[in-house]
Amino acid sequence: MKSQDHLRQQINGMAQDIEEGYKITKFDVNNFDVEYKEGDTMSAIDYLEQMLDIEYITDRNGEYLGARILMTFGGPNIYINTRYEQIEGYWWGDEYTVTYTNDEMGINEFARELWGMR
Repeated sequence: MKSQDHLRQQINGMAQDIEEGYKITKFDVNNFDVEYKEGDTMSAIDYLEQMLDIEYITDRNGEYLGARILMTFGGPNIYINTRYEQIEGYWWGDEYTVTYTNDEMGINEFARELWGMR
């Protein structure tokens, strides 16, 4: 599979997770501190548990506008950009961005809460 195809596949999958909510499978059930049942929608805190970095986007008054969350790096680099409701991916010279229209898990609200706890 070419890197561009792999990048698109990963980003489209993440966009689907964000828009519809990541559904817990039988393989996920015992992997979290909270109790999930198969078919439950994962919380934003659990979905972002493996995030690698978060950059906050603020206005000049320090008001939260969004966040850019690094989910993977090194092949490919993938970010969730909550300000623009996009998932951005970069791999070698390839770039791919998808806009999502619904944040079922509340990723932006969770990032806003993290900003408020600083």
